[in-house]
Amino acid sequence: MLRKKCDVNLTRYPHEDVCIIYLEKFDTRNVMLVWGYGWQGTYAGSVFLGDPANWQEYEGAHLLLLRWKDYNRDGLVQIEEVTVETCI
Repeated sequence: MLRKKCDVNLTRYPHEDVCIIYLEKFDTRNVMLVWGYGWQGTYAGSVFLGDPANWQEYEGAHLLLLRWKDYNRDGLVQIEEVTVETCI
């Protein structure tokens, strides 16, 4: 069994957040779950999924663990601040 860790250091929150994106098929339906520790993480996952290039790059992946770091400390999520930590 493959185990991956995605943690958030609460001393860095709200300037750093995590997001889990889960994609799967259930019967004939597609299921997608986007979950962040806080709203920034959830929004970071949504911004990441809004880029068609990411859909191509991670085609076939079922689980992505993302990290958002607010490098410019403006409190806003930019795509350049979102990185993929794990792809399964």
